[in-house]
Amino acid sequence: MSEVFAVRCPAPACRKYMLVEAADRGTVVACLICKAGIQIPAGPPSPVASSPPAAGPYPAVDFAPK
Repeated sequence: MSEVFAVRCPAPACRKYMLVEAADRGTVVACLICKAGIQIPAGPPSPVASSPPAAGPYPAVDFAPK
């Protein structure tokens, strides 16, 4: 089974996600919805830097029994 990954249509009116196969890397594929061209990156997707969640508007509450 080949690797698949999600890409997002760059067209401002569409912006839908679709799955593409690893064999499509380095090519342009048509969006399944609006038919706009989507350039598929040649290399593997870069990891997304994650940051810790921002603190909410309420103070932390400890519900552990005492």
